[in-house]
Amino acid sequence: FSFSEEPESPELFHSQLCGAKKIAEHYCGAIGSIHLPFMPSEKMFVSSPDESLRKKGVEFMGNFIRSCKGIPNRHYTLHSISEPVPDSERGARIAALRRSMEELLPFTMEQGASLNLELLPRSCIGNTAQELLQCVDGLPKAGIGVCIDVNHFMSDAAGVPDAIERLAPWIRTMHLSNYDGVDECHWHCFFGVLDWRAILAQLRKLPQDVLCIFEVTALQPPVWHNRTAPIKLHFDAAEKSVFFLENIDELTERFERLSIA
Repeated sequence: FSFSEEPESPELFHSQLCGAKKIAEHYCGAIGSIHLPFMPSEKMFVSSPDESLRKKGVEFMGNFIRSCKGIPNRHYTLHSISEPVPDSERGARIAALRRSMEELLPFTMEQGASLNLELLPRSCIGNTAQELLQCVDGLPKAGIGVCIDVNHFMSDAAGVPDAIERLAPWIRTMHLSNYDGVDECHWHCFFGVLDWRAILAQLRKLPQDVLCIFEVTALQPPVWHNRTAPIKLHFDAAEKSVFFLENIDELTERFERLSIA
């Protein structure tokens, strides 16, 4: 379940959480992960080198996590927040982010959940496996991990398997979708440039359980229809994506034979 922006009110937030819980129970049993808000940046800016701003971000995130206490959940996804980030600030922002994660850890551990820092695109902090490792290395593995979003590798789509190998001990969750090899698109897995055969081969080597989350663009009819797609279609699409990924070796071989033909 994902929040991109701050809830408009506590009442609306509670209503949204309860609604998400009912949907999850109906279609898949439970909510497995909650994505923490990342907009507006002045409230979520946990990697700010401005200490007063960073503390406000931590306070907001801590209160948000505490408000989710009634929803059984094993993972919280955290963005490093905001861009562009100039190279001259990266070191200070990484240090600030590490302090924020240490301060947020008691909130998530109280719920028995892992706080997972997401690999992000473009100039965001944590935009490579090496930098993401720099952000979490030395922090308690019992409560902190990483979330690899395979859509965030920009022009380095082929680098996803290597990132999984480098970050292996820290990986708690994966955001699965596909893109055009330029910038994030969050298409369904079977449409795009990613080498799923190589990605899943590396993922299967991990000894720990990893929660795989389909983070895809919403399925919607054309805008002039002025209606939304039934929620069931989203879960049906996820089910088909699971089949596609679980049978990727056989399907890839069949696709390759079709290409040769």
